Amino acid sequence: MPRLLTSREREILQEAADGLTNREIGFPSYVSVGTVKTHLDNIYRKLEVFRPAHAVAIALRRGLLD
Repeated sequence: MPRLLTSREREILQEAADGLTNREIGFPSYVSVGTVKTHLDNIYRKLEVFRPAHAVAIALRRGLLD
């Protein structure tokens, strides 16, 4: 069973699902693009996926996103 996402990971995945770029996700909270990418890599690993669209689909099915 994949591990649960942290609240920050859920927030980042929600922003990615809303169509924001890594730069747009990081900008308001002064987080670097590299840090956003690291969070997304962790999300993909935890959800056992390789593509952003698949991560969003799995998260929606599991009720992790609005």
